[in-house]
Amino acid sequence: MSKFRPDASQSLGRRSTHRNPDREKVIALLQEEEKKRLHVHIPASLHTKLKIRAVEQGRDMTAVVIDALTDYLWG
Repeated sequence: MSKFRPDASQSLGRRSTHRNPDREKVIALLQEEEKKRLHVHIPASLHTKLKIRAVEQGRDMTAVVIDALTDYLWG
């Protein structure tokens, strides 16, 4: 019996490289202060829309969520 070896392009694991231009901005923002992880359950359709919009804008999903929460709390 042979072991299943998935194509690397179909891997669900963490990507070794990320070419998002907003990545450095997000990393800098996250390094400014202590970080807390936020785990929330959202509808799959909302997650998909968030992901698509982030890609369309060339942004990281984390940056989009941080901006949305900042606008909600202080906007």
